[in-house]
Amino acid sequence: KYGVYLLGGSRLAFERCLAAGSTLNGFYSTTAVSNQWVNGAMWGASGASLIYATSNALAVSNSILGGATSLFSGQVVPGDFNLVWSVPVGLTYSTFSALQNSGLGWARSLFADPLFANSTNGDYHVKSVMGRYDTNTHVFVTNDLVHSPAIDLGDPSVSVSNEPAPNGS
Repeated sequence: KYGVYLLGGSRLAFERCLAAGSTLNGFYSTTAVSNQWVNGAMWGASGASLIYATSNALAVSNSILGGATSLFSGQVVPGDFNLVWSVPVGLTYSTFSALQNSGLGWARSLFADPLFANSTNGDYHVKSVMGRYDTNTHVFVTNDLVHSPAIDLGDPSVSVSNEPAPNGS
């Protein structure tokens, strides 16, 4: 039903998480205390908005978001360095550009196809000419002809030392 359903949680960090194929919201929160969604993907809330928040209960960064009825309902949450695709913003924003100009930190986010390997069958790895993991063959493949715009889109002030090579290039 939900990717994440949060009531009363505070100062939680959701890192490298995937919330995909929800029939309701990818992230639902009514808490008033800051939580973070970082370096993850929320994709495919078929029956509702991707993110439902009643306050600034969530900040989203360095993530891939889309494939839902709308990006937000309830309230827009702060976010930046995200890749958004295949979803209208919702609420009072008629375009993604309007959200980017809102002052809520979405100015350095991008509206573009993330080029997933095979999201229809649950493979949310992004395509890369440098290579990626293939969930069907369980090996690292280097035969992609395209490079996802999500690669190296993240916040440049965040260290890439924990990423496998080639990183940050």
